[in-house]
Amino acid sequence: MTTLSFDPARVPFSRAGAWMALTLLTEEVWGRVGFKGAPRLALRVLHGDAPDYGRAIDLTPLYDGDCRYEADAERLRIVADTGVIEFAFRDARTLVVSGEGLGLRLEASQVIWYDNLQPDGPDGWTWMASAFRSEFKLRALSGQIAADAPWTGMRADHIRVYAGGDGLPWVLEIGETWWRASEPAPIPHSWADWLARIPAVPAEWEAARQLAAYVGWSALVEPQGHFTRPAMLMSKNWMASVWSWDHCFNALALAPIDAGLAWDQYRLPFDLQASDGRLPDQANDRRLFWNFVKPPVHGWTLRRLIETGVVSDEKLAWIYSRLAAWTEWWMRDRGGDAGLPFYRHGNDSGWDNATPFKIGMPVAGPDLAAMLVIQMDVLGEVAAGLGRLDEAEAWRARADTLLARLIERLWTGETFVARRVSDGAVHASDSLVAVIPIILGERLPAAILAALVAKIGEPGRFLCSAGLATEALTSPQHESDGYWRGPVWAPTTLLVVEGLRAVGERALAHDIARRFCETCARSGMAENFDAVTRAPLRDHAYSWTASVFLLLAASLR
Repeated sequence: MTTLSFDPARVPFSRAGAWMALTLLTEEVWGRVGFKGAPRLALRVLHGDAPDYGRAIDLTPLYDGDCRYEADAERLRIVADTGVIEFAFRDARTLVVSGEGLGLRLEASQVIWYDNLQPDGPDGWTWMASAFRSEFKLRALSGQIAADAPWTGMRADHIRVYAGGDGLPWVLEIGETWWRASEPAPIPHSWADWLARIPAVPAEWEAARQLAAYVGWSALVEPQGHFTRPAMLMSKNWMASVWSWDHCFNALALAPIDAGLAWDQYRLPFDLQASDGRLPDQANDRRLFWNFVKPPVHGWTLRRLIETGVVSDEKLAWIYSRLAAWTEWWMRDRGGDAGLPFYRHGNDSGWDNATPFKIGMPVAGPDLAAMLVIQMDVLGEVAAGLGRLDEAEAWRARADTLLARLIERLWTGETFVARRVSDGAVHASDSLVAVIPIILGERLPAAILAALVAKIGEPGRFLCSAGLATEALTSPQHESDGYWRGPVWAPTTLLVVEGLRAVGERALAHDIARRFCETCARSGMAENFDAVTRAPLRDHAYSWTASVFLLLAASLR
């Protein structure tokens, strides 16, 4: 039986519901976002406006030698020659720290504004971390615990708490204070229950299955602020938000695990929808970002959620008007009614820096038009089911019109291209964006489908050891760590695999899925991967990667 373990420098230690996480900060992993210095364990808070990626409290063992850091789903341990310290969540808001033979110093990573530590009862303290807009309640349950926080008149000069140090056992409780009008229901899944619900995968990927399950489970947070329902963050590393297409892939993976949570993830951005129909680019508990959007993959996703039985008639009635408003925003405000819908920035596409956007903005992308054709098809299907037959017919007609424009204006006879809106110019590159219309399946003419399948399956072009490169390996613009200019990503892999399956290209779909799953099994659930070496890149614990792995691995069993 495989037992999960992981490196807390790459995968944060947390639990479902918690807005706290423990991370071993190292330059190797966290240097990308500015961390420098010797490795240190930190208690991080994940609220959306927290500075320094939420690094609130540094946790340093009182030991001069080397320590070993070990983590599994339910505990993190610091091991030294003299003893051990163990961290475990009692619940989503309470962390229990215990030690024997090894002491611990807890120190505020920064002391500014009004930060202070004050006695609170005979064995407790209130720790005000004002820069993080957070408060912690500390309680000494046993052993030697001492506080050092000299008052300066407005704040403490420094804040330190010492646990142990005399070699005897000690136990300290750290609770995060939450302020809210009413208490949310806790997420009803222990780690053991969650893991038992995860679909089976081929035996050789069992360790990866458990890691993917943990990355998703631990990325969940309880409702707070802008989130009025449980949310699966993209990561509890530095990507601690929800982006308005990432959530779709998490919703799909959650469908066989917990239908209610799956629907919660799907509708999260729609809870925050603006009056003009657009969805926020990014959301967390304290901040919403509106400068950009994300691609309209929501119709494609809804169709799959309907197939799994997640979406009741009541839910369809609720989402119909909101999905329609989101679609109308693209057609009205982003050019769809007048011609082809366009992106104003690469960030709008989710492919932030992909090579087609080098030409200059705005750009009409074939992926965008394809997604909107599907979205209007799905709206037509939902409208028909709701008895709105005239609306259903109108959606189908609009989808047909947009599909014709996509083929007429963005198909060259050999490939799809993205065109600059002002003059139709195309940047010469070889991006995987060009094959995303495969999601249209048999809505495309047979000759176009055959060309797309050939392009996808050509060895050494997009098809690589890790799956599908986002910029062809043969392209001079391919960058091994170029974000969307080369590395392999989970969502694009799933879109292409599902498109191939829909047109009967199951062998090629199987091959791509297997390559991607083997990459995850080897390199973890990273944000993206080097297309050649399979090395994990950027954030090393990304929930949509975990979700896509679970979906594809289960399909290969």
